[in-house]
Amino acid sequence: MSATQDLEAQRGNDAVERIAQDLLEALDALGIVYECAESFSRLFDAEAIASFALERALEAVQVERGLALLEIDGLLTPRAERGDVVPLLGPEAAQLLGARATAAFFHPTSGDGVLAPGVEERALLWAPFSDGRRGFGGLLLLREPGASFSTADLKLVTAVASQAAIALGGCMHFAAVLLERAKLHSVIQDNAEGIVVLDPEGRTALTNAAARALLDVAAEEPEGFDLLARLAPSWRGVEELQALRRGERAELRLELVRGDGRGERVIACAARAVRGGDGRIANLLLSLHDLTEKRREERVKRSFLALVSHKLRTPLAAVKGIVAMLQDESSPYAPSPSERGELLQAVDERVDELAGMVDRLLAMVEVLEGSWATLGRADLGAVAAQALEDCAERAAKLGIAIECTIEEDARGVSIPASRLRLVLDNLLDNALKFGAKRGGRIVLRAQLDGEELVALECSDDGPGLSPRDGAVLFETFRQRDEEFCGSVPGMGIGLALVREIARKVGGSAELVGGAGSCFRVRLPRARVAEGSTSI
Repeated sequence: MSATQDLEAQRGNDAVERIAQDLLEALDALGIVYECAESFSRLFDAEAIASFALERALEAVQVERGLALLEIDGLLTPRAERGDVVPLLGPEAAQLLGARATAAFFHPTSGDGVLAPGVEERALLWAPFSDGRRGFGGLLLLREPGASFSTADLKLVTAVASQAAIALGGCMHFAAVLLERAKLHSVIQDNAEGIVVLDPEGRTALTNAAARALLDVAAEEPEGFDLLARLAPSWRGVEELQALRRGERAELRLELVRGDGRGERVIACAARAVRGGDGRIANLLLSLHDLTEKRREERVKRSFLALVSHKLRTPLAAVKGIVAMLQDESSPYAPSPSERGELLQAVDERVDELAGMVDRLLAMVEVLEGSWATLGRADLGAVAAQALEDCAERAAKLGIAIECTIEEDARGVSIPASRLRLVLDNLLDNALKFGAKRGGRIVLRAQLDGEELVALECSDDGPGLSPRDGAVLFETFRQRDEEFCGSVPGMGIGLALVREIARKVGGSAELVGGAGSCFRVRLPRARVAEGSTSI
């Protein structure tokens, strides 16, 4: 073999070795990039991603100094550092590097601001974190003076930075999703309307606080319970939701109702089935709104209209008839002077009856609307004495005795005197109308009920009532029944007014079982201020 042939053979061998070396280096570089991609897939923290990218880049190109910068509020800020880099950079370095949109290695010239004044010249490699749409920061690597970077170094660090950019983009997106989810969760949880999300089997995926309160679900109970099965025994309307769950309906509006009468609970429910891409039901969305108070107000309005028609028109018709008789003096049936006096007395009584009804109606409206003050202090003994004095003549005509016992430590109550007087007047009026029999008695007593309450009781020896009657008697515009009340004038306001006044000041009213009728009203106790001798 000639020398020329030997030289060509050697060159061929060198070329093969270089190709093999390049392939090995390329495989190493790919291994680093794949390792970074795999590691980044498990990281959801921007600083952790930047720190890991810096470490792998420094290891890959065998450099000791480097810096990872992230964009925070529009500024590049160092977030990971190796080899004490920041002191080597000028104050405008981050801004100058951020202006470089592409990766490059270069030697900063004296005075260009990247290196701090007096720092020895060295090679820098800059690889931005960019996914092609936006930048998140970048990697800065520094060689020692006299050394330089290669194109292979640039490609490898750029590949690592690209993988980091993809991870940072996902990280930022994930953070944004978490933020929006937190906002949405906050809006849902703070919403005054009940919101429920059910899975296809009817189990809860989400129930906000309002929904739990409406449906009597404990706040601490974890999600995942079968709501429809739980509601079915006591709530009417659940069967329609079951039809929605089975796919028989796409959406519906219904009322969920539990109980009857005064204890009735009514919830408006708007429900919709959400289907996935395969057409199957993925979730059921329920929006709940409490209609209980609205339905109660509707019942009160209907009762009020019936009341006006029956209770007010009757005395008005009587007054109108009497006035017509008094006006027709030429009629042979005109009343005599003595009869005129009796008729005028009847008119006066009817007018007083109507005025009392109107006063009670106005008082009820004021109490329900809260237009009266709830704060005040009253002497129960003094107010009771006034109330008894005003009804003494009426009680005497009926042959009924009224006894009153107010214990000294129960005299002070936290309620305005005007409201306390209404409570007493209505308790006594109810007892005189329906409770005590002729020749019987009414007992008014007050004593402490614990440390904070005063129990005021009004009892009689009438026909008696059961505790179940209280559900009707304390309803507005309701009386027990026609057989019990007879022709006694009334509107079903008195006891309802007593209860509402007691509730407004933090007390209660109830019907107590036993012989005759006994109503107990609890009122907050008013303590005598220091230095005072009376309420």
